[in-house]
Amino acid sequence: MANLADHLFRQARERGDKTALVFGAESWTFARMAERVRAVAGGLAAEGIGKGARVGLLVTARPEFIFLQQALFALGATVSPLNTFYKESEILHVVESCDLDHLVVAAEFVDRMPPADAAGTETLRNIIVIDPFDAAGDRRLVAHADGAPIAGPVDLADDAIGLMLNTSATTGKAKGVMLSLANIRENYDRSPGWLGLNSDTVTLCALPLYNTFGQNQCINALMVTGATLVLLPRFDAMQCIEAIERHHCTFFPAVPTMLQKVIDHPEAPRHDITHIKRIMTGGAPVPATLLERIYGTMGADTVIITGYGLTEGTALATTEEIVLDAEGKVRRPKS
Repeated sequence: MANLADHLFRQARERGDKTALVFGAESWTFARMAERVRAVAGGLAAEGIGKGARVGLLVTARPEFIFLQQALFALGATVSPLNTFYKESEILHVVESCDLDHLVVAAEFVDRMPPADAAGTETLRNIIVIDPFDAAGDRRLVAHADGAPIAGPVDLADDAIGLMLNTSATTGKAKGVMLSLANIRENYDRSPGWLGLNSDTVTLCALPLYNTFGQNQCINALMVTGATLVLLPRFDAMQCIEAIERHHCTFFPAVPTMLQKVIDHPEAPRHDITHIKRIMTGGAPVPATLLERIYGTMGADTVIITGYGLTEGTALATTEEIVLDAEGKVRRPKS
């Protein structure tokens, strides 16, 4: 019996005073984060969310996403993060195809919610809004508030569905991929070891949190290792450069275009970005010239790992550490 939120509460016990999360000028220790999650879970439980609930989560990359997700895990719910660029029709499709019975959304997305009488919303009990909002007569909308803190995570069987991630819909409509606790333990929880991450790691996260890349290399890696996560609300090359220098970030998971924009930024030479010691990249072919430039900019001791993964396979399927030859060229550029 286990729960996906167990990692957070273990870190709160073992290194409660350590900084876990940094967002702008505010930071949270593991103890403070666990306390917040207990209270958030209490409020969600008061709205009828419990073991086996299927909950869509539509929140941008900010601390509330993490608190809500961990709280939902602790209650035993299945969490389905929604792409923040989804339109009303796409949200409706996910509600219907994943049989969601609750949506937890930021107020900025309320106007994208499908109509109450729309076909396919029969399972949807309510929409919990986490920010101040005007209900405008929609009785499904419920304002979220913290509740009496829960004691701790509920126990779940290994085959319980923890995450239902939606595919990128490259061949049609998005499909909900059901990931069990065992799936996540055998892939997500092992990933930090494959990538050489530990409690000393300071991760820069500029990835969307609804995608398996951000879910795995940012949120879950934080919880498993006890590292520190520096979270940006969106990708911006200059903000990444400043965050690396200010917080001495050591790990940067990013798609190739993000790396290209950081390396090419005209301000990059004026800042110290050599704190980065490990990079995980994938999601698209990675040009050998880009990899060589990263080594040239960040130093020969940088570890660059490319990976292939897919939501249907939980996350990572293959990884390769990039090696340069004696002339500074990628040894296996086509691999």
